[in-house]
Amino acid sequence: RSKRKQVSSSSEENQQGQEPAVVVSVIGGSDTNENTDGGGDDAWASETRQILRDMKMRTWQESNDSMTALSHCLHLATAFSTKQETMKKESSSIKNALLQRIDKERETCMKESDDLYDMELKLQQLQVDQDALKESLQDMESLEHEMKERIVQYEFEASEQVESIDQVEAERKRQVPRLKQQISLYATTTGIKWDYDQEHLLVGEVAVPSIRGIRKFSIDPQECNEFMIANQLWSLMEGTPSPAAAC
Repeated sequence: RSKRKQVSSSSEENQQGQEPAVVVSVIGGSDTNENTDGGGDDAWASETRQILRDMKMRTWQESNDSMTALSHCLHLATAFSTKQETMKKESSSIKNALLQRIDKERETCMKESDDLYDMELKLQQLQVDQDALKESLQDMESLEHEMKERIVQYEFEASEQVESIDQVEAERKRQVPRLKQQISLYATTTGIKWDYDQEHLLVGEVAVPSIRGIRKFSIDPQECNEFMIANQLWSLMEGTPSPAAAC
């Protein structure tokens, strides 16, 4: 019984984390007693040793499994730490890239804001120019309307003047035969033949029966009045010296 208690206590200590070698040493130290007690206890001791060996093997396997699991855990922890550092670096790089992108976009936004402000100013100026053009167009339309009214009035006045000119021309045409007759009568009576090529002078010749000859004359109407011209012509027709010959 004392041997069973020692084995049992050793088994309990083994289960509590003691090394199996201690149990084996106790059992090995008690082999002489088992031999002295008789063959009945040999089987029990052998069975006990087998149990302890199995427990030792199981504990060793469990220790190996634990070490393997721990090594795996350490490997996972190392991999996780490495991955974490890598992700941290990548996140830092992404963060820096994003910050640079944000700064660039901010600069672009500020530039676009300035451009938009300039475009708004230009749009306002264009609006002012458009309003001015509209006002100018309205003035031009008013002037065009006024000019059209004036054109209508001028056409009416011109038509009246043309009608008056036509009437005068018709009157002159009616008077031409009478004037020709009078001129012919005056020429026959006075014997004067006029030179109509001289526009600004009274030039011609007159037949004088008293001397049976022809006398030429040239009178400047700017230097003589009508009375003096008439006297000079009568003097020429009568063949007497004209008192106004000087003109």
